[in-house]
Amino acid sequence: MSELSIEVVYALPGRQVLRRVALPEGSTVGDAIRASGLLGEFLEIDPARVGIYGKPVSPETTLRDRDRVELYRPLRADPKEVRLALRVVARHAAADPVLREPLLRIAAILLFALRFGGFLFGFLGRLCLVLLALAERLFLLGRGLGRSGS
Repeated sequence: MSELSIEVVYALPGRQVLRRVALPEGSTVGDAIRASGLLGEFLEIDPARVGIYGKPVSPETTLRDRDRVELYRPLRADPKEVRLALRVVARHAAADPVLREPLLRIAAILLFALRFGGFLFGFLGRLCLVLLALAERLFLLGRGLGRSGS
């Protein structure tokens, strides 16, 4: 039986960790991850979020010689939620000069949380989404009060 030469990589925001492992033919992605030792070094790794050359695969996938196993980090935010939140801010900031400054500050906090949040992101991101929803409701309430007072 011949050996497979496999690269296992994990990319962090500031660096990339690459391990080369030699495995017997018939080895799986899960075998390569375990052999790399990255699971013990980076506890946040989810061994189910993996791919080979950018294509998501399962840990049971059989490897071929010179495959590059990539360990994926979880998304910090749902891109759909972020786009929606930014659209709400842009729409209301342009429509109401009174709310423009607070909404732009909320958007800045949201973007800061996305970029630098780390473990705080979950808290800050959700807080920003709640604040955006609250700001939208206040905006709509303010518009409703303005109409009834006229």
